[in-house]
Amino acid sequence: MPWALDQLLLPLMDKYPNVYFTYDVIHMIITDHHRYGTERIWDDLGDDAVSEREFLAEVERVRIDTIVQWGLDDTADWFAQHPDRIVFGTDLFQWGWREAVSDKFFEIGREFIARLPEDIQEDYAYKNALRVFGRYLVPPHTGETPT
Repeated sequence: MPWALDQLLLPLMDKYPNVYFTYDVIHMIITDHHRYGTERIWDDLGDDAVSEREFLAEVERVRIDTIVQWGLDDTADWFAQHPDRIVFGTDLFQWGWREAVSDKFFEIGREFIARLPEDIQEDYAYKNALRVFGRYLVPPHTGETPT
């Protein structure tokens, strides 16, 4: 949760240079009583009572611009302190892989990245993750025998 980064993870990141954090789109959407004292969209998007249709309607009601601003408010200090160790993610939930929901998540993510300072947009979007995890990527099979 976003509050945990302030209280728990940032001190670890200050002390250990190999600690990274994935700031996910879901972090912009979920409740953060610790920071705001109010609900965001739902306390628990994993609750079976929340349908895909209800989620999409609530995102439209709240507006993507507001959700993105929540994310920017959450992360301003984090990116100032450790811009090279925060990576993009979605953390899709139970029905998050359905096309309309995943499209909405990526729309929010793209808007968030676009509103970050220009000098950290690409790092957060993919370069930080590529630097950390790139050695584990398997190149596409070309059909050629390695020499």
